[in-house]
Amino acid sequence: MKSRVRRGKARDSLSFGLSAGLHEPTRRDIGPQLPFDFSRCLEELEQRVEAQNLSADLVYLASEIAALEPRLDPKDRLALLVLVLVTIISVRRGSTRFMVDCESSLTQAVSELCGPAFEEAGLKDLPKKIKRLLHDGGKLKVVGLDQDDYKPLLYFPPHIYHQRIYRTECALAGDVAKLLKNEPLEIDETALQVALEDLGNLPLKVEGKTVALSDEQMAAVTAAARSRLTIVSGGPGTGKTFIVASLIRLLVRLGVKCEEIALAAPTGKAANRMEESLRRALQAIESLSPTDSLMLKRLPQPQTLHRLLGYSSSRRRFNHHRNNRLGFSVVIVDEVSMVDLTLMERLVGALGPNCRLILLGDTDQLPSVSAGAVLRDLLSVVESIAQANPGASTAGAIRLSKSFRHHADDTSTRAISIFAEAIKRGDTEVLENKADTSGLAVLRRSSPEELSYSGVELLENTPQNIQQFVDRWFRERIQGSNELQRLKAKVFRQTDDGTIAPEDQSEMKELFDHVSRALIVCVTRVFATGSEALNEVFHERVARTKLTAPSLGRFEPGEPIIVTRNDYDRELFNGDQGVVIRARHQAGAKPFLAAAFPFGSSFRAFPLNTIEDSIELSYAITAHKAQGSEYEMVALLLPMNDMPLLTRELIYTAVTRARRAIVIVGDLLLLRTAIARKIERSSGLGERVLLELNNQSAQH
Repeated sequence: MKSRVRRGKARDSLSFGLSAGLHEPTRRDIGPQLPFDFSRCLEELEQRVEAQNLSADLVYLASEIAALEPRLDPKDRLALLVLVLVTIISVRRGSTRFMVDCESSLTQAVSELCGPAFEEAGLKDLPKKIKRLLHDGGKLKVVGLDQDDYKPLLYFPPHIYHQRIYRTECALAGDVAKLLKNEPLEIDETALQVALEDLGNLPLKVEGKTVALSDEQMAAVTAAARSRLTIVSGGPGTGKTFIVASLIRLLVRLGVKCEEIALAAPTGKAANRMEESLRRALQAIESLSPTDSLMLKRLPQPQTLHRLLGYSSSRRRFNHHRNNRLGFSVVIVDEVSMVDLTLMERLVGALGPNCRLILLGDTDQLPSVSAGAVLRDLLSVVESIAQANPGASTAGAIRLSKSFRHHADDTSTRAISIFAEAIKRGDTEVLENKADTSGLAVLRRSSPEELSYSGVELLENTPQNIQQFVDRWFRERIQGSNELQRLKAKVFRQTDDGTIAPEDQSEMKELFDHVSRALIVCVTRVFATGSEALNEVFHERVARTKLTAPSLGRFEPGEPIIVTRNDYDRELFNGDQGVVIRARHQAGAKPFLAAAFPFGSSFRAFPLNTIEDSIELSYAITAHKAQGSEYEMVALLLPMNDMPLLTRELIYTAVTRARRAIVIVGDLLLLRTAIARKIERSSGLGERVLLELNNQSAQH
């Protein structure tokens, strides 16, 4: 049997600090006489990796690393390959390290990868072989035992790290420790109190109602004004944007210029939402003071972290770093749960010596796609510092608990809020078909026709139900009315710079609002219940039922799209959502397909053939891609079988994307399992920050 191990993108996905001598293992490398079918073991590893929603190319990457040890006997060589693969999968699942000395963790990780082929090869005791290799006097060329070793893996019992991840974690921990050890900010407490009173006299409005800062929000704003590092965690509706708006107003009153404040988020979608929410809140001030009027005119533009740091896609590096610092005195970052270890290290390393850093996010949401749980770790560190030093003012940590999203008479939003809180607690009793003390319940539906699309509903995912659900969703949410079909077929006029002509802006907004109102969230991209399959189904139906002739391409007019990578020239960013339209530059000109996106209060469109490689359909997207967004209605489609990705944080993230309705299509037992399963990411960031603080204190 011939192994499918192959070269691919995996080699570029993780940098181990070694580029020479990597090659695919062959029988010649292992020895002339193999005591077992090595290729069959590789095949089994590939199949098991793919079953975990990961690329089989990871097996090739692991085999390249193991190939650097040609003198090992075949079984030890395969044991090393499995060890490397276990660490790669651990990083892909978000951990920065793997506890290899924990027998249960190692045994479980190995059993997920190794089955009958390894048993036939006489490798039932693989965990023991792996431990023996690690403890055999440090003879492995690919495993270092010292932090200065330049080897792919670093073994510091009981953990094993990838070298790049370890160095990044150490660098971030050192920078955070320096930030926390800086001298406290010089704050005029009298001026601070006067500014806070002024904010109270000129309150903001939320949904037309005058709202004062709650005690939690006031604590967050005050801490951010006094501290070098402030971390605010809270779920949807807890007023994080309200805090940012109030903080900017406060800082300006304390003498900070708007030009000295940077606002950022990990994605373009999140940055745009940040800007919209801030302007809406600030423009709702009943009586603008001269200070607020000037601030509104000079309000900093929220941007992606990559743009803030000046990322160059051609050079694949950042313009701002520890040798070319950012010039801001305040940096405020929203949706930090999405920020991974590497990007946070780049940000903190680029801060000036006197800069305040304010991080906002939701620790209960899904953490970053890449390695790290930065928001969780830093919040825990700052809380421990605050508890140990109650009078310290270099750091502040606030957890927001009160939600302002739902009203007493709005049962739909209240049901979602109550359900989300139960998910956070891991409370599966909420799934029982019983109303709570407020009369709200998760309503079970036996068929899609029973769905009311209000509050929280659970539909069993039988094949028949899934098919009927897809049929109804297409009929009501995608195909829509004759008026919607007219808008999809309309040819929108453009000005010379690509902006939709003023006379067509209102209909453009109507079309965009429709495609942005409802969303299907999936656990994975692949498999029958993944986003790729659903998008293909809906696309084929649209092409068959449209009023005009099909375009015979990847996209049809009226289809929702999402940007998959940053495009700085066009100011389009990963996560931005838009709609495909028919457009033309002037009367009489031939129409062409274009991708339209909101830009402030207007829309701009780009010829589809110029950005087609950077967009994909978004009738359905993964929970990770849905972060930073909100929709009137969300349907969460669970897979048919359990998988490690199915966790409490994923369910919570999907549920909290919905404002008025969440429909979960899935097996009740599987949903219970997911809510009970919490993401466990192993990270040394928190303990390393505290260690760095102790070391810095000892040096002084």
